[in-house]
Amino acid sequence: TRYIGDWSSDVCSSDLLLLSDWAEAMVAKFNWTIRDLRTNDRDPPDCLATVNGRSAGLEVCELTDGDFLKWKKHAWKEYGRRPTNDHGPAFFDTQWTEERFRAELGSLIEKKEHIYARRGLTVDYLIIYSFERWLFPHQVEAWLKPGDFGPYEHLREVYLLLEKPAGQAYSPVYRLT
Repeated sequence: TRYIGDWSSDVCSSDLLLLSDWAEAMVAKFNWTIRDLRTNDRDPPDCLATVNGRSAGLEVCELTDGDFLKWKKHAWKEYGRRPTNDHGPAFFDTQWTEERFRAELGSLIEKKEHIYARRGLTVDYLIIYSFERWLFPHQVEAWLKPGDFGPYEHLREVYLLLEKPAGQAYSPVYRLT
């Protein structure tokens, strides 16, 4: 599984890279126009852009298997090597189920909604990315149902972005609100 920390210690560059993938997917899938993607010096939101002719704020966050990451951090002592979720004890624990996926995604969105409500901010686009190895586009498509999430007062639109599969023209993207 690839996590944001694997790319760069520069969060702004990583956010722009992810949002470039999101923009490419939105243009391809929904025929949007996205221009002037740039970091925001007054974060939040993380980045700014012109989306379909309108100035917009974009916030990025990650859907990860937090329990696995905590376990992985300390498990090397037990195994004498860096553990992975490809085999061994972590393999079955890191498989996504519909119930777990929906609960974790809903919890993450609610957390972000509360953060922005407390700050009195509204974010135009919340982009949740996940490069979880055992979370597949066909599962996400089957598990998401219209109207599952939202509406939210402080999040205008929420999207989920998955890692681009080899040979696919753009990353899978799903509107959640």
